[in-house]
Amino acid sequence: MNQITPMPKIEIIPASAPFSEAQRSWLNGFLAGALGLDGSMALSPAQNGAVLAPAGDADDGEAPWHDQTLPIAERMKLAEGRPLRRRLMAAMAQQDCGQCGYNCSDYSDAIANRSEARLNLCVPGGKETARMVKALYEELDKAPAAAKPAAVAAMPATVSVVVSEPGRSR
Repeated sequence: MNQITPMPKIEIIPASAPFSEAQRSWLNGFLAGALGLDGSMALSPAQNGAVLAPAGDADDGEAPWHDQTLPIAERMKLAEGRPLRRRLMAAMAQQDCGQCGYNCSDYSDAIANRSEARLNLCVPGGKETARMVKALYEELDKAPAAAKPAAVAAMPATVSVVVSEPGRSR
C-alpha cells in the first residue's frame, strides 16, 4: 500500500492578514504556484505549444472560416489543404448553435472519427451543408487504412450491428 505524503504548506500570507482561513490558504497556494515557490517550473512557449497542439494531423488549429456570414463556397476555399476534420468543420454553418448536440468543431471531429454516423444534423446549414458533409464523408472511405483513425482501424472486421425496428406511437 502506498502512502501519500502531503505537500509542505507554504505560508506567504501572514495569519494577521484580514482573510479567512480558506481565503488565506487559497492565496498561499496561488502565490506559491505563480511565483514558483512550490518547486514547479513554468513551461516554455515551445513546450506549451506542444502540449496544446492537436495530435497527429499537423493542423495549426486556426479556423479562418469560422464566420457564419461567409458563404459555404468561400469557407471551403479557406479550408483547402487542411485535414478532413477541419474541412468538415468548414462545411458546417459556423453558428455553434448546438441544435445537432455539438458545436461545429466537435460535430466535425465526431464525423471524422466515425463516432457520429448522422451527417444531416447541422440544421442551420440546410441541404447545402448536408451535401458538402456527405461529399467529404465519402473521402473517409477512400482514405488509405493508415490515414483512418486508430479506433476505426483497430475494429475487427466481424462487428455485428443490431438495428432495432422503430417503435410505434399514437
